[in-house]
Amino acid sequence: MLEWEKTETRYAMIQKVLPYLEKYTKQSVEIPVIIGGDFNSPSHLDWGEDTINIHNGLAVPWYSTKVLEDLGLNDSFRSLNPNPIAKPGITWDSKAKEDEHRIDYIFYKGNQIKAIKSDIYMAFFSENILINKKEIPCPSDHGFVVTTFKFVN
Repeated sequence: MLEWEKTETRYAMIQKVLPYLEKYTKQSVEIPVIIGGDFNSPSHLDWGEDTINIHNGLAVPWYSTKVLEDLGLNDSFRSLNPNPIAKPGITWDSKAKEDEHRIDYIFYKGNQIKAIKSDIYMAFFSENILINKKEIPCPSDHGFVVTTFKFVN
């Protein structure tokens, strides 16, 4: 599975941004770093030994998220919702077949910020989604993550 992941564009894309991430994460003591988006890859935090029963007996250290953790970045959703079975955080699914995954993320690093709340919003394209007590049509074929950060001293 990891070899398959490296054949996809996501691996090449991460290789392009990795030098910048390495540079900026080294400066995160003074300047916090936040990176997020559609990674099109499951999380290694969701495919561990504790979830092998829901992943055909597999624990997979997905590179796309593991490389960010290795740089000291924190997955904001999973750090506040540590149980991937109780709170899977699905951001991708298909109506045609069951294909649920968490593939959208917000990662952060820095002594001056702390994630205090993180939620997943999932809806299919153009279906209504409730945000801040307002219904709006979902503008994407993905769900999304919203994380609230607090600046700390």
